[in-house]
Amino acid sequence: GTYTLTAPIAGRVTTANIQTGNPVDGTTAPYVIDAANRYEVVGQLPERLVGAVRPGMTVVIEPDIAGRVTAVGSTIDPATRSAMLKAEIPAGPGIVAGRTTSMSLSGPAPAGAVSVPSGATAMIGDKTIVFVATGGGYAIRDVKIGGSVGGQTVLLSGVRPGEQVVVSGTSALKALALSR
Repeated sequence: GTYTLTAPIAGRVTTANIQTGNPVDGTTAPYVIDAANRYEVVGQLPERLVGAVRPGMTVVIEPDIAGRVTAVGSTIDPATRSAMLKAEIPAGPGIVAGRTTSMSLSGPAPAGAVSVPSGATAMIGDKTIVFVATGGGYAIRDVKIGGSVGGQTVLLSGVRPGEQVVVSGTSALKALALSR
């Protein structure tokens, strides 16, 4: 008999796992097609994030290629202590099928969180701080960082929405604070 296989997407055939005369079963893909305008990214999601990451959340792959999570595994691999994560991203510069890369996840920030330019944060000892403008100068605030992406850092505590933070010259203020 004759069978016709219709591709579900447009793209380039990169692997053919089917040959004339061999049986075809439903467990293997006869062809692998690289879509012309999108890719699927498969990654390892750390165990601590399983349950917090959901389909629809945003992923970012350098340089600023954003996509969305399509699936999150629920089984932890005992060797890596991670679950599988799949995301879909559009084609872009530097994106090559099969290449290893890293991705950042972003989702809605917790209530009360504040986003500041990453340059606003500094370290004093083992504490992360920002300088907040006050009526007579600047105050040091201990902050808790929730994450950083694209030059922005999410602060979970230490700064209230609407407060002004120093984004340049923090090293000079830090030196002044340490000299006191």
